[in-house]
Amino acid sequence: MRSKVCYHAVDSHTEGMPTRVITGGVGVLPGATMAERRQRFMAERDGLRTLLMCEPRGHGAMSGAILQPPTRPDADFGVLFIEVSGCLPMCGHGTIGVATVLVETGMVEAVEPETLIRLDTPAGLVTARVAVRDGRAESVTLENVASYSHALDQVVEVAGFGPVRYDMAYGGNFYAIVRTE
Repeated sequence: MRSKVCYHAVDSHTEGMPTRVITGGVGVLPGATMAERRQRFMAERDGLRTLLMCEPRGHGAMSGAILQPPTRPDADFGVLFIEVSGCLPMCGHGTIGVATVLVETGMVEAVEPETLIRLDTPAGLVTARVAVRDGRAESVTLENVASYSHALDQVVEVAGFGPVRYDMAYGGNFYAIVRTE
């Protein structure tokens, strides 16, 4: 079979959550920062995301990460996080999947007892520390971008339910924090 395009991917999972790590075939995305690359990718190459994440190659819970050269000198790899619904600035389980794939495939040298990998993400620099034993990744700890309270004591009207109070936090993505009482 002849194909005009060939993408290289390694499928991983983080306690069952899938991450398809695209290790080749995409080329270098345009943009001076990973945030710019994310914006350009969403505007110009979103069909690649749907090809890799949606049926028949993916599924509703599929997440992915496209490896790129970093845009900053203090990073080892650039990462663009993709999923069925779009592109994220940051993904925790995706970062764990990427770090594991980088060690397990030999894309980074496995250093025992811990391998440090610095990732350039659209949200900023994220550090993954991979616990390594006998050359294999055992666990990953990550240091995310700075988190903060973006907006406190906000209210949104939910149709059929009424007003809902929430706080908005940031930790690579925005999260609404709602009391369930």
